[in-house]
Amino acid sequence: MVETIRSSLIIPKVIENKLGEYNLQERAVDYVIIDSQKEKIGKIKEEDIRKHYEDNKKTFLSSEYRSAQTLLLDAKKYAKKSTVTEDEIQLLYDERKESLIEPEQRYLKQILVQDKKKANSIYDNLKEGNFTKVAKTNANLTEADIDLGWNTRNELPDEIVDAVFKLKKNEISRPIESTFGWHIVKLIEKKERKEVTYDEIKNNFKSEILLDKGKEAVFDLQDELEDLLSSGSTFEEISQTLDVTLIKAETIDRSGYYENGKINSEFQDERILRTIFNQSLNEEGNIINIDKDEGLAISIVTKVVEPKQLTLEESLEKVKSELSNKLKKEKAMKRAVDIQQAIKTDKDFRNMAKKNNLEIKGVKPFTRILPDSSDLPIPLISKIFESKLNDVNIEKRGPHEIIIAQTVEIIDSLVKDKKELDDFSSRVKDDITIDLLAQFSEALRKKYKITINDDVIDQLN
Repeated sequence: MVETIRSSLIIPKVIENKLGEYNLQERAVDYVIIDSQKEKIGKIKEEDIRKHYEDNKKTFLSSEYRSAQTLLLDAKKYAKKSTVTEDEIQLLYDERKESLIEPEQRYLKQILVQDKKKANSIYDNLKEGNFTKVAKTNANLTEADIDLGWNTRNELPDEIVDAVFKLKKNEISRPIESTFGWHIVKLIEKKERKEVTYDEIKNNFKSEILLDKGKEAVFDLQDELEDLLSSGSTFEEISQTLDVTLIKAETIDRSGYYENGKINSEFQDERILRTIFNQSLNEEGNIINIDKDEGLAISIVTKVVEPKQLTLEESLEKVKSELSNKLKKEKAMKRAVDIQQAIKTDKDFRNMAKKNNLEIKGVKPFTRILPDSSDLPIPLISKIFESKLNDVNIEKRGPHEIIIAQTVEIIDSLVKDKKELDDFSSRVKDDITIDLLAQFSEALRKKYKITINDDVIDQLN
């Protein structure tokens, strides 16, 4: 059925090309970061502080506090009562043996350019020059651009992998061509293939099996716990009957702290705290998994202390801090806009960065499908793909940073690569097939009132 649906799908060439152009086009950017926290502002006037308090009065409230009881079925507690045989550990080792092999790796630095002549010129300069300095001078690449970190054979392009893995420590390869361009690679360090032995991993596997047995004991207790809750037993009674840990807290905040600022060490599980502050007074909550999924818990809230309005004097430090951050962000954004406008006139991103004492960073070419989200926020990536070559965009990142990014390269090589386009088209067909199967299943449900085994459908995919 799946193959019938898939084989009947034909994506018109014009649509396939447009989708490929949209999704496979690559862009590279240079960018700088303005940290608003480093901006200097003058002394804030008292009238401005008071105005900020009055304008935002409803946000200056005391914390909400709650008292609660929680039944805690901790898998680690039951793990201590369990035992593990040597045969169980050996069986797990045999199952995982292949995955415990660490493949050989190479720590690499790379200069990647699109032109063969330029690659040869850079290679000649490297015979006497420092790799990082030559990369910066001749290819406009930063240390972050050239540092590839640790790589296995599977993580490198097929065209360069054999040559790279034959390099000696600190040796530099001649320019090697791949579909990405011309690579010049330096080997910094190497790790040989390593297989973890039974003795090295034995204790870890023993702890893992014990914890699994503890989890099984917890879930075996769940039915009994639910029966006792249904019968009206109190948390105290259930704790004694099932030998389950009962923890209590008197007036703690959402972070598990008392009003005096001291921590309640028993209530530091994020899921438990979140549940306590989302359930009603004197009502049992749902049974939930605790952090790391190492057990179960159920809570009841016994007291709620609602937040109260704070006076200006009570919230003065918070008001000052908030207003200070607001003014710094406004100043940082104005500075970013001024730099953006200046670049339009000056046409020199690096010069403007230098004038403003900002460090330029680069991001390797990326597509819309695989954006380098660790560096650039998604809204900025959208702007980059809507802009022209050398355009400058501004976007906030996190609570304090503003990024100014210039589009320095637009690459269509993947769009023109038939194999890449065919692979992309195949992925589109797979996605459409899955969507059609889901619609088909839903139509069967509505028409015949039957139950569809979604697990089987998923396996067909």
